[in-house]
Amino acid sequence: MQPGGKIEAGERPATALVRELYEELQMQVAEQDAAFLGQFTDIAANELGYRLIADVFAVPAPAHIVTASAEIEDVIWLIPSASEGIPLAPLTLKQLLPLLMKAGTSVNP
Repeated sequence: MQPGGKIEAGERPATALVRELYEELQMQVAEQDAAFLGQFTDIAANELGYRLIADVFAVPAPAHIVTASAEIEDVIWLIPSASEGIPLAPLTLKQLLPLLMKAGTSVNP
C-alpha cells in the first residue's frame, strides 16, 4: 500500500499528502516538491466491495530513513521490475507499477 488517507474537509490533495507522509512515515515533504501524477481509481485493498479514488504524487526520495508509523506496519524500497511475489495493493500492482516502469523509476515508500 502507498501511504495516504482521506482528505480532510477544506484540505487540498497536496496538503493531505504532506500531512499523511509525516503521520505514516515521519517523512517531511514540502507541497511544492510534490508532482501530481494523476487521479486513479481501483479496488480498495482492505475494504471488500469498496473502490478508492487516489490523487497520486511523486515526491523526492527522503534524505533520511523513513519510519513506519500510524497504521503503516512496514516500509520497503521496491524496484518495479523486481516486485513479483511481493503482496501489493491493487492500485499499486495494476496502475502505479506499470506507470513507474514506463517512466523507468522506483517507488519510494
